[in-house]
Amino acid sequence: MSMQAKIVWAKIIWPKIIWPKIIWLVPSILLTLFQPSVAFGKKEISLAVSRPIDSPDGKYLNLVYTEAFRRLGLKFHYQYAPLKRATSMAFQQEVDGELSRIFKYDKHYPFLVRVEEPHWDNAFIAITDDPNLKLDGWEALSGTDLRVSCSTGTLACENALSRLLPKHHLRPITRSDQGIKMLLTNRTDILILSHMRALSLFNNRDLLPAHRLYVAGIMEHFTAHAFLHKKYRHLVPLVSTTLRTMKQEGLFKQFQQQADLKIFLHSNYSPHSAINTVLY
Repeated sequence: MSMQAKIVWAKIIWPKIIWPKIIWLVPSILLTLFQPSVAFGKKEISLAVSRPIDSPDGKYLNLVYTEAFRRLGLKFHYQYAPLKRATSMAFQQEVDGELSRIFKYDKHYPFLVRVEEPHWDNAFIAITDDPNLKLDGWEALSGTDLRVSCSTGTLACENALSRLLPKHHLRPITRSDQGIKMLLTNRTDILILSHMRALSLFNNRDLLPAHRLYVAGIMEHFTAHAFLHKKYRHLVPLVSTTLRTMKQEGLFKQFQQQADLKIFLHSNYSPHSAINTVLY
C-alpha cells in the first residue's frame, strides 16, 4: 500500500466509515456473545410490580418485559404485589427486582440498580370531585386544609405530602380503588395517582362513579423504570439496550395498543392543560 493510500485509510476510511459501523454494532455483539442465561447460568427472572397483570398498564408492562427478557434468553415472571410488599420482596430476594418505579428509587434502596431506559413517561396527578379546585405542583398544597390520599409506598408522593401537610391531613391507602371510594364518600379531598394508573383504573367500567371526577392539576412529571437487585447489575445495561431497540422498532406503541393503554401525557405536557380536565 502506498503512503498516500495509507494516509487516506488513516484519515478518512477508518474514522469516518469503519469505526462508526463498529461502534453501532457493539450492543448487538454484546447481546449475542454475552447472553445472561448462558454467561451467568440464569434462565428466569421475576420482578414485583404493584399493577394487576390484567389491568391495561399491567398488560403493557408484561408485554414489554416478556419480550425484552426473551431477547436476552430469559423467561420473565410478573409478580403482582402492593408497593411496600414489592420492596420487601426485592430486599429479601424473593424476586429479582421491581418494575415501574421512579428514576431516583435506588437512592432510597441502594440494593437495587436502575435500568436507564424508561418504559414510559408519567406524572402524578391530583384527582378531585371539585371542578373548581386547581393545583399546580406539590407546593400548591402547602398551607391548605385539604385531606390528601396516596398509596403507601409511593415514595415521591409520601415525601412531598409529609413535608407540606400535617399528619392528620394525610389519608394513606393501600389500593387505588380504595382511594376512589374515599373520594366519593367525602373521606378525602384529593387522590394522588400516577396518570397512567388513573387511565388504567378508569378503563374499568365497574369502578366508574355516578358523578364525574376531575384532574385538579399535575403534581410532578417522572419517568418509570425497572430496577434489578444489585447481584444482577450485569444485566442492567443489556436490558436498557434491548428496551431502547424495542422502542425504535415501534414495539412500545404496538404493546400500548394491544393492552388498550391510553397515553395522553408527554414530557412537555403543560400542567395548566390538565386543570379541570374531566377524567372520563
